[in-house]
Parts: sequence; structure tokens; C-alpha cells
Amino acid sequence: LNNKLEKHRDDIIDVEVINNDDAQIGILAYGSTSRSVRRAMRLAAEKGINVNLIRPKVLWPFPHEEFRQFAENIKFSEKYCFKP
Repeated sequence: LNNKLEKHRDDIIDVEVINNDDAQIGILAYGSTSRSVRRAMRLAAEKGINVNLIRPKVLWPFPHEEFRQFAENIKFSEKYCFKP
């Protein structure tokens, strides 16, 4: 099963990324919390703080490469995940 998933990884993985060119803050949001994070991003932008967002839509297989690329220019990151 793992080999099959890796073979079709590019077809399975779905990640939304919102990048601001000069942002040094990155947030990972998963699930419904991404709406709250988007509002926080707008509020931060009003104060001159640019923030990037990465929101994985699928967690398996985990999007390691996408996260690595996202994190390259980030100096601070925080994670907000839904907790049942």
C-alpha cells in the first residue's frame, strides 16, 4: 500500500499555500481552523504584518516536500489544528 501511495503521491497530495513575498511568519492550519487563520492573517496585514499559510487537505501521504519549500524563508511558525 505504501508503495502504491508513493507512486501516486503527486495525484493524491493537495496543499493550499498562501504566500506573501516578504512574510517571515508561517502558519500551518488544518481543517476548519484555516478560516480563523485567514481572518487572523487579514488582521495582521492591516497592521503591516505579512503572514504565510500552508493548509494540507490530505495528511497521508504527508506533504514533506511542500512543507520544506514553505518553511525555507519562514523565521517563525505556529501550528493550529482541529482538536476533537
